[in-house]
Amino acid sequence: ETSMEGETFKVWRAAVMDECSTKLPGCVLESPPGTLIVKCGEQALCLGVVQKRGGRRMAVDEFLRGMRIRAGTVLS
Repeated sequence: ETSMEGETFKVWRAAVMDECSTKLPGCVLESPPGTLIVKCGEQALCLGVVQKRGGRRMAVDEFLRGMRIRAGTVLS
């Protein structure tokens, strides 16, 4: 479970990616349209399936259609 700007959501599926960014953990990285990549320690996670609190599970590209998340946003 993670949150952003007061909205909580669960991550149900993600893939580990090698990433050599100097950003802090939790920071959303630049990523292709329809994808969401988050810095985590030495690597990053490419989120695949997420669920808003009280909502249904959905692919991240569908999730992003209803929620604008810019690179540099920090998830907690």
